[in-house]
Amino acid sequence: MQVLTGGLVIGALWALVALGLNLIFGVMKVINLAHGEFIVFGAFGTLYLNEALGIHPAIGIFLLLPVFFLAGVLIQYLVINRILESDNPELISLLATFGLFLFLNNVARAVFGVDPRSLQAAPLDQTVTILGVNITFARIYALMVATVAMISLYYLMTRTEFGRAMRGTVQNPRLAQAAGINRDRVYYAAFGLSAILASIAGAMIGMVYTVSVDTGFSYLIFGFLVIVFGGMGSFTGALAGALILGMVGSISGYLFDPGVRNLVLLSILVITLFVKPTGLFGGARV
Repeated sequence: MQVLTGGLVIGALWALVALGLNLIFGVMKVINLAHGEFIVFGAFGTLYLNEALGIHPAIGIFLLLPVFFLAGVLIQYLVINRILESDNPELISLLATFGLFLFLNNVARAVFGVDPRSLQAAPLDQTVTILGVNITFARIYALMVATVAMISLYYLMTRTEFGRAMRGTVQNPRLAQAAGINRDRVYYAAFGLSAILASIAGAMIGMVYTVSVDTGFSYLIFGFLVIVFGGMGSFTGALAGALILGMVGSISGYLFDPGVRNLVLLSILVITLFVKPTGLFGGARV
């Protein structure tokens, strides 16, 4: 039960990262390699509020969400819009966002340093026993926040006028614009929401584990692993893929050496590419 609980928590965090990546790809067909740096800034921004202003990490991340949304909008305006005007946005987005990743990563190194840090603070570092399983309040809180974030995103995409506008833009951008949908506004909102999901994931990762300036890249890799396994552009695929891989990774890390976990997960990726290259839910849309 302890292992399965750990798999559920890490799967939920991977799902947050993957949903942000899928949102950008599903709406704009852009692959954002700088996505992981929002994880880093989300964690260290929350840490700064705690150390400088005494704001508890469990609250601090929510105070920063408007900042990350605006940061996502700014990147969309300065970088992504120009990519969308090109003839091959998928390829150019890889190059441009990789350059953005290098820039943001070096900014993080200069500002935050390279030492691992933790966001654990009382009572998050305390442990409670539930059904015989010892689990920290940090893990419970991270799981609750991740679940609320995913449900909120699903509700936004399926039950609101804006969500319908976004899905219409995904299906046919030109027809959606002809119907009166402001395509640019949808793009700005999508990138802003993606930044919010990544920043929340970063703060939750810092509460449960530790974070450094390299954490974003490692979780970016797992995010891509999840969406390749679950299916690019699929909400259900990102969620199901993250939970399955989280459980598999946790169990394999327990049964074998923890270093074997990544080998098992990457083996699943290779098998998926051979058997069903589009992923478990390939073809589904945002």
